[in-house]
Amino acid sequence: MLERFGPLLARGPVGAFACYDLAMAEGVLRAAGRGRVVVLVAGTALRAPGAEGLVAALRGVAQVARARVSLQADHVHDLETVELALELGVQAVMADFSRLPLEGNVAFTREAVALAREFGAAVEGELGRLAGGVDADAPQGAEARTDPGEAAAFVAATGVDCLAVAVGNVHGALLPAPRALDWPRLAEIRRAVDVPLALHGGTGLDGAVVRRALREGIAKVNVNTALRGAYLAATAAGVAELGAAGDLVALHARQVRAVEVVARSTLEEVGLAENSDLVGRL
Repeated sequence: MLERFGPLLARGPVGAFACYDLAMAEGVLRAAGRGRVVVLVAGTALRAPGAEGLVAALRGVAQVARARVSLQADHVHDLETVELALELGVQAVMADFSRLPLEGNVAFTREAVALAREFGAAVEGELGRLAGGVDADAPQGAEARTDPGEAAAFVAATGVDCLAVAVGNVHGALLPAPRALDWPRLAEIRRAVDVPLALHGGTGLDGAVVRRALREGIAKVNVNTALRGAYLAATAAGVAELGAAGDLVALHARQVRAVEVVARSTLEEVGLAENSDLVGRL
């Protein structure tokens, strides 16, 4: 069933999984069972033809799922797409203006929050720069990480409902995942702000690292690259085996299953699977 973003996170930490089509969403929701999960719609997908149909399909599968689900537009870099995502019915938008200087980030994020309030939706902002992915040239090191004092001012000035932080994590598969995060910085940020914190770049992080991050204040962990890899591998293998005249229903089932396996193993490894001990303690 669909649930508002804020109440979903208030129940405890969650996994957030990028879904580019219905097969990926079905796999994620099967893995979630009767638990809680965030389904992410990439900002690139929202700007592509067919966005209306994609979001409608994701809303539909979420509404009939056993899990409690929030649909979030992920990494949206302009206000026009923020508004489009809200009109299409997402519960939250990740308004990412982190590439801008602090003043611009605050100004545009504040406008995104004002738009979201008109739709009863939430906004996740980002402060700091995560290297990798589409932002491969982002600076690395302490200078690119989230400053706790700036985080407090940013949250107060924008009214965001969630804050994505840079504490040594990286995006995508182009850079090696860190073996540890900047734990003192994360602790300072957690003390400085009173909104949930999001950790992007979950793929490749050791389960023990993610579990510690959850204990130390992270409320949402994003996973994208691992799901894409599983989906594409299942698609390539299925096409090779089934042939050009193969059963598309069987191919779809393979895609769903591949995503389900990765999402389920991720949730179990970090303690966010349905009825896990970690969720019960947090």
